[in-house]
Amino acid sequence: MTCPACGARPDLSTPRAPDAPRPRHELFKPIVVLVIGLALIAVYLTGSHAFSTPTILAAIGLQSLLGVAVFVFCTMTWIGADDPMALNLLRLAAIYAATWGALLPVLHLPAAFFMAFSIPFGIFIALHILLLSLELSEAFILAMINAGVYVAAGFVIIAG
Repeated sequence: MTCPACGARPDLSTPRAPDAPRPRHELFKPIVVLVIGLALIAVYLTGSHAFSTPTILAAIGLQSLLGVAVFVFCTMTWIGADDPMALNLLRLAAIYAATWGALLPVLHLPAAFFMAFSIPFGIFIALHILLLSLELSEAFILAMINAGVYVAAGFVIIAG
């Protein structure tokens, strides 16, 4: 029993029960990223901005709900997930907060239309790799699926 990728052998002498507490360091990164993202959003909301606060909060909420649904669908169909869903939800909350924290300041800049979406898109992918341990290809595909779902939801909202 050797990992084909790294050659490591699993330590089967002390298996961890599924309900055993997770090490605290697994919570550190997502909590730090979540706090930074929420702080960036709060700073943006306290300043002058082009969009109303309820509109921004509704967009963040809708994107987060759709993103969680896409993530759950992808983990059930192709990515797989070994970690508890509560930990993955914390990680996803951190990802969405940080992405929106990066998106809001550049969203209203007309000259930065492409940059307004490419920077958060890159952050979104990087945080999926960092916090959820996805491979680059998985994170990129997940980001593309999310983008497609967000665009479709936007059309439904505008048409409805």
